[in-house]
Amino acid sequence: MKWYAATRARLGRGTRREAPMLRDRNPDHWKLLVFYFNPESPRLFVAKRTGAPATLNFARPMAWVIAATPFAVGIAGAVLSHFRVLR
Repeated sequence: MKWYAATRARLGRGTRREAPMLRDRNPDHWKLLVFYFNPESPRLFVAKRTGAPATLNFARPMAWVIAATPFAVGIAGAVLSHFRVLR
């Protein structure tokens, strides 16, 4: 447990309180009612309008990487399976 506390302190975490996730209800930031896109927001994860706790801010490039990774893994698995590399 000491290692965990020391690592958090060294990385600068745990020394400040994180701001709570506020729900952004501005309709201009929500595309197709479910995709959040706000280039002015520095957050990668933002609170949804209702329901589940968070969604990605698709104005951030890392959000696209996170969203595309499961599809890329699935397609790579299908291609490799087709060529019988994976069994």
